Amino acid sequence: MIPFPDWAPDRSKFDMTVTGTATNVVPMAGLPPDPATSGEFGGYGPFPTIAPVSAALAAQPRGAIMVRDDSGDQHIFVGTTTKLYKYNTATLVFDDKTTAATTYAVPTGENWSFDKFGLDVIATNKTDGPYVWTLGSSSTFLALGGSPPLARIVGVMGDFVFLGETSTQSRQLRWSGVNNDAFWTVRQRLSDYQIFPDGDPITGFVGFERGGLVFQRRAIREVIPALETDMIFQFRKTAEEHGCIAPSSIIRATDGVFYLSENGFYRYGTPPVNIGNNRVNKYFFDDINVGDTLLVQGVADPRYTRVYWRYRSSSHASATTTDKVLVYDYGLDRWSLINVVLSWIIQSSLGSYNLDTMDSLGNLDTLGMSLDDPALSASVPVVAALDTSYKLAFFTGGNMAATLQTGEPQMTPQKRTFVRGFRPVADASGTSGRIAVRDSHGLTQAWKASASASSVTGVIPARASGLLHKFELTIPASTVWTYAHGVEPDARGEGRQ
Repeated sequence: MIPFPDWAPDRSKFDMTVTGTATNVVPMAGLPPDPATSGEFGGYGPFPTIAPVSAALAAQPRGAIMVRDDSGDQHIFVGTTTKLYKYNTATLVFDDKTTAATTYAVPTGENWSFDKFGLDVIATNKTDGPYVWTLGSSSTFLALGGSPPLARIVGVMGDFVFLGETSTQSRQLRWSGVNNDAFWTVRQRLSDYQIFPDGDPITGFVGFERGGLVFQRRAIREVIPALETDMIFQFRKTAEEHGCIAPSSIIRATDGVFYLSENGFYRYGTPPVNIGNNRVNKYFFDDINVGDTLLVQGVADPRYTRVYWRYRSSSHASATTTDKVLVYDYGLDRWSLINVVLSWIIQSSLGSYNLDTMDSLGNLDTLGMSLDDPALSASVPVVAALDTSYKLAFFTGGNMAATLQTGEPQMTPQKRTFVRGFRPVADASGTSGRIAVRDSHGLTQAWKASASASSVTGVIPARASGLLHKFELTIPASTVWTYAHGVEPDARGEGRQ
């Protein structure tokens, strides 16, 4: 079998251990190691289409968060350029919860930053806020008490709220009084600030119970509690001349923190690990619309070991949506690509529904998901999105049309090979495929005509003679399948090249 290997478009086209095409699929565990190569066969699985469920948000989303209250009930908040909204799970409408007599003005190239402290949801951006919504009691967002500074970034660590890139200084980090997000008097109740001497503006904050990370454009610092001293916190620089360039790209996942730096995608560590090096970084920077690099936005998949980054490619006309999603499975250390138009990506669930309470979602024919889908359970968040119409949507539709390619092997050493067809090692029906050939490494690749798989044998017929062969499999949209591993060619050696 010739496998569908790891997607790494940055690598040489003659590297048979990688492929340049794995579209609308997600990495899956491979087959057991092949005794002949001592390597694991690759594997990919399907990715579903997006199905909207809500009414449309009034304008382009510029930030969103899903939080839970003490009862476990879900609450979704979304910010636009001028408003803050709360999603109503009963009416499927985004209710305007903007601060009274206030019109926000999120700058071009910026987003809202959200975090949750206790029952308080805090929202801020470079020109508005911070504002607070208290779960269970608020009717609109209100100005956060205690006269906190205007700030681009909000984060939570233990008993403190942090604000980064303040209006006073782009390298300033301020924090609240202990266990009080409405107390900001410096040097009282442990509230204070730190101005970092270098590293450029603060671009993100990730907090844990006993520590945190401060991301700057060209530095990363660990926050270490030192409450037994006069310092309150210690800051240890762990990355020099390296940081995060896109605040919304920072993802806190089950097993790590991931982000976009000036030279690619990283997983935080000491030192940081470049997970996209020699795999997807060059592809990404060549493909992205340059003016939108700072707006790359990501989310962790709560059900799988995957993180997703959405971005706008240079070929996508709309400035309010993105058209591509990079998928990284950190459990498998593998990538793939999804072509889907979105305006935001978020963790969410629809809430708890059953046959008696799901009338607002539509009937069984229009629902777009099965009744046992995790999205219908309030206890199981999934990856969701706001679509091109700014509607809350879930990836619960039929599987997307998928395309997979192998590497480009020379199947017969020192000789040409004639291929009469190939059988996909995949549990999908109705597939089609084609073969590309080269007569030497320096010649242009020539694709043969596509053909459909036999409904009896599963073989895709072909007539392809050459020194090098690449196999492509296409799985139609809405096909039910679970795995695609590679192809088994029907081939024989020919004369020397």
